[in-house]
Amino acid sequence: MYRASKHFLEKGMQGAKWHKGLLAFMLVSLAACLHAQVPSVTLTCKEKLVQVGRPFEIELSVRHPERMVVVFPDTAADFKPYEVETGKPIPTSTDEGRSEDIKIYKLYTWEIDSLQHLQFPVGYITANGDTERVLSNIVDVEFLPSIVGYSDTLKVKIIDTLAVIREPINWVAWGIIFTVCGILIVAGVLVFSKPLRKMLRRAKIEREWRKHLAQLEAIKGHTADQAIYYAGLNKVWRGYFDRHWSLALGSMTTTELREGLLSLQAIDDTDRNALLKLSQAADMVLYADRVQPEQQAVAFWNEVHRIMTKEYQRRKEAVEL
Repeated sequence: MYRASKHFLEKGMQGAKWHKGLLAFMLVSLAACLHAQVPSVTLTCKEKLVQVGRPFEIELSVRHPERMVVVFPDTAADFKPYEVETGKPIPTSTDEGRSEDIKIYKLYTWEIDSLQHLQFPVGYITANGDTERVLSNIVDVEFLPSIVGYSDTLKVKIIDTLAVIREPINWVAWGIIFTVCGILIVAGVLVFSKPLRKMLRRAKIEREWRKHLAQLEAIKGHTADQAIYYAGLNKVWRGYFDRHWSLALGSMTTTELREGLLSLQAIDDTDRNALLKLSQAADMVLYADRVQPEQQAVAFWNEVHRIMTKEYQRRKEAVEL
């Protein structure tokens, strides 16, 4: 009786171990499959030492499943304190269902820290059609000192002649002159400051409007290349409404833009909806590679021109208040 019970117990334990092993194998396989669907991003600095203000190259490599769509950062993206000068893509290479895309960027910065860090994001579209981001590894960039050294080439010259005696400075007279000049300057500022500020603000508003209008007119003829067209439209209107980039409209996704546009109290709900639709269409073109109707592209250009013109008129009227 005792031996039969013991044999039965050993069989049960062996069966439990077999089930645990199968469960562990399934979990590991599932984790490997999920990991294989996320692209791996590697960032490499191609120069050991770089100099402040001088361009240097970095290589951004993305390994991903063959049919996955990946999106590299645009050269117009904000990577402060770095400025992107150029971005050169390398043709895709594929091996056994895995592809590798590489893009070479030229960066430069005017920051003077001897050791700086760099990290790039890469977007990709999941099987469900969602847009996700994955970050690269962090690269330490070591900079050469801005001023390597200097040498004093001036020779000491000993003057052994007697100095010329000069009349003492009349500090009272100079004090009266400076006081009178100070009063005149203060009076001039009080009298002319408001008209002067208005004139400067008018000139600034006009410069900004002409600059962004020229950019908008330059985009008008590129409807055939929708990637450039939609990216340009988004950049122009976001730059005009966020002049100092304090709202970070340029880096917002469409989802974030729904909340970000609420801070622009000068535009109404109709204009907000038009700008959101433009951002959604740009996402379809840039990330899903879906061509939009040309008639719709022209309509978006007209909407952006109308909204920017209205904002330009509002700013001119606000100066005169």
